[in-house]
Amino acid sequence: MHTQKFKLNSTNILPDSYDVVCCNNCGFTYANTKADQTIYNEYYLNFSKYENQDSTVSSGGGASVWDKMRLENTAKDILAFSNKNDKIIDIGCANGGLLKELKQLGYTNLTGLDPSEKCVNYVNDLGIKCIQGELFTADQVVDGEKFDIVLLSHVLEHIYDLKGAVIVLKKLLTPTGKIYIEVPDAANYCNHFIVSYYYFDIEHINHFDKNSLKNLFQTNGLKLLNSSNKTFLVNENTNYPATFSVFQNNDINYTIEKSETVKNQVLQYVELSKKNNSEDKINQLIAENTEIIIFGAGNFTARLLENTRLKNCNIKGFVDNDKTKQGQDFGSKKVYSSDYLTSFNGTIVICSALFHQQIYVQLKNEMKLKNEVVIIN
Repeated sequence: MHTQKFKLNSTNILPDSYDVVCCNNCGFTYANTKADQTIYNEYYLNFSKYENQDSTVSSGGGASVWDKMRLENTAKDILAFSNKNDKIIDIGCANGGLLKELKQLGYTNLTGLDPSEKCVNYVNDLGIKCIQGELFTADQVVDGEKFDIVLLSHVLEHIYDLKGAVIVLKKLLTPTGKIYIEVPDAANYCNHFIVSYYYFDIEHINHFDKNSLKNLFQTNGLKLLNSSNKTFLVNENTNYPATFSVFQNNDINYTIEKSETVKNQVLQYVELSKKNNSEDKINQLIAENTEIIIFGAGNFTARLLENTRLKNCNIKGFVDNDKTKQGQDFGSKKVYSSDYLTSFNGTIVICSALFHQQIYVQLKNEMKLKNEVVIIN
C-alpha cells in the first residue's frame, strides 16, 4: 500500500525502508521489514531513546504534563479490572511512568521490565522493583514467576514476532491472569492527522485496531474481556489515537474475523500525506542557498531527507536533545547538542512532528538565540 523510506544515522541497524502491506486473509496491516526480531531486540537494547528524561525526546516516564496525564488515565483504565494487591509486571516500562502512577493509586506488588539498563536503574531508584530484560526472555528473567496482570502499553506495535510474543506472555500469567494491551489505533489515523506519514516510523511496524488485537490473542488461547478506543494529548493541542484490550487465559476455539477497516484507513492516510507537505518552505531554502542546521534527528527528519528535497538544502549539521544521537552521523553530517547553535549564524530549521513549539521556545526564550527559525511540519 505504501513504501516508506528513511535516511538513518550511520549506527542505526534497522532497515532504511519497508513496504506497508495488508494481509488478504484477515486484514492485518504491518510493515514488511527486512529485519527480524533479533535485530529489533538489539536495537532496543543499544539505541533506546526512552531512557532520556527530556520531554521533547521520549515518552513513558511522565516527563511532560501531557505524558503524565496519559499515564494517569491508563492507570485508571487498569484499576477498572484489577485489584490493588494484584501482582503486576509492566513489560517495556521505560522510565516507569505507568508503574509510578499505579503506585500512587495504592498498588504495592509492582515489577518493571525493560532492556535499557539506565531505565531499569531509574525505576529502581523510584522504589519500584525493575529487572533488565526483553519480552522474549521475560519468563526466564523472572525465574518462572507468575503475574495476575501483564501490561504492554505501546509496546506491541514495535514487535516483529507477534505470535512468539503472545506465547511468552501466556507463560507469565497465573491461571486467571489478565493481559492489558494498549497500542496506537490505526483505524483512526486519518481522524488524527499530525504530519505526513507520521504513523510510519522505523519502530512502529504493526498497525493494530481492536479487531486485529482480538484476532491475534484469541487465536492464541486468550479470551477478550474488554476493549475500547481512546485518545490522549501528546502536546498542548494534538490528540493521538489509541486502542486497548484486556485478555484472559481461556482455551477457546476462535475463527479469525476479517476486517478491511485499517487497510482502507491506511490508504486514505497515504493520500492525505501526499497532499500535506512543506515543499514551499524547503524550495525557498534551496533557492536562497541558506545555510541551515536542522533541529531534530528523529523519524520525521529521516522521512523528509529521503522523500523530499530537504536533502538538497545547504545543511551544515543537525541538533537533537537526545543525548544518544549526539556525536553520531546523520546522513553525512554530525548531530550536536543545542549548545552548538550558539556559534551558528544561519537559519535553524525545526523538524519535529510533536515538539516544534517546545523547541522554538527553547531556542528563543531559553537560549535567547537571534537566528531565523523555520518550522517544517
